[in-house]
Amino acid sequence: MYINRYIYEGGNPFLLPSSSHNITLGTTYKWVYLSAGYQYIKDAIISFSGAYSEDDPTIALINMINAPDYDKIFASLVLSPTMGLWSPQNKRIVCNKKT
Repeated sequence: MYINRYIYEGGNPFLLPSSSHNITLGTTYKWVYLSAGYQYIKDAIISFSGAYSEDDPTIALINMINAPDYDKIFASLVLSPTMGLWSPQNKRIVCNKKT
């Protein structure tokens, strides 16, 4: 499909369906929220850009492809104390991805 003179977009009949397996655990105590989880993504569908042809590398071809399977471990901590009418939030998120 023609997008503009510099970009074409194509299809990929060989795409596999993507699946994701998740587990998340969370707990709350007063104004502290803690959560942790694990995610396994199989055949994630991502956008990939490359040269349309070797003759003119200024034209890009965008396709969808399956990415390699990967694991992701994450944890988050949210602090939200209430001080009168004011309720600030402080969030910290840690994430680790392995292929």
